[in-house]
Amino acid sequence: MQKSVWTYNLQYVDHLEVQEKRLSPFLNCSVVKTSGNTLSKHPEAEGRFIIPSWQEVSSDYTEAVEKVFFVLWQTRAFENYLEGELYLERCHEESWILDIFLSIGKKARIIKAQMGRKYQGLSINDAKNSFAFGERGLGVFEAACIILGNPRRFSNENDLVLLCPGDICLVKGQEGDEVRVPMFYFRKGKLRFAAWHEESQHTFYGSASEFLDLVRNH
Repeated sequence: MQKSVWTYNLQYVDHLEVQEKRLSPFLNCSVVKTSGNTLSKHPEAEGRFIIPSWQEVSSDYTEAVEKVFFVLWQTRAFENYLEGELYLERCHEESWILDIFLSIGKKARIIKAQMGRKYQGLSINDAKNSFAFGERGLGVFEAACIILGNPRRFSNENDLVLLCPGDICLVKGQEGDEVRVPMFYFRKGKLRFAAWHEESQHTFYGSASEFLDLVRNH
């Protein structure tokens, strides 16, 4: 079987201190000093990433995403194909996620995640059906913060397209709103954000997920 040319360099993950500096517009405290050394390792995680609380950025989720997009636009070539039409819905906002934020002052958290390679070639629905216990899909806000903090994830024409299974996009169609999958990709020297069909399955797609330290109750 021929190896896909669609991939990305796993050396893209920067030190937490560097991520924290890039995400400083959305942080009110030092996340690294608070919880930087408390996270266990996971064999499928590509690294550790700082994620601010979107509720601290805005009371509206879509607006919080747009604020991160604005900083991306200020720091690199970036195009949002849904500008002015973006409407996102969270697929999940479990109470324990909010508890994690509350435990460190509801400012930010550090997560273990992978940015698409684990589920390369699978549709977003197939990826979600394959999630292990303690694994959850990343949303657009989380993915955008990871990209802002670690810009080398997207720097090559053949970098794997990133799907965000934690959110859905509602896009206006001829017969009303259509549910689409939000995604990031890199073309012609520019990071781009768009939305595509849920059932789409291509070798150049991969879904992002995080790995939580959960204990299974028997």
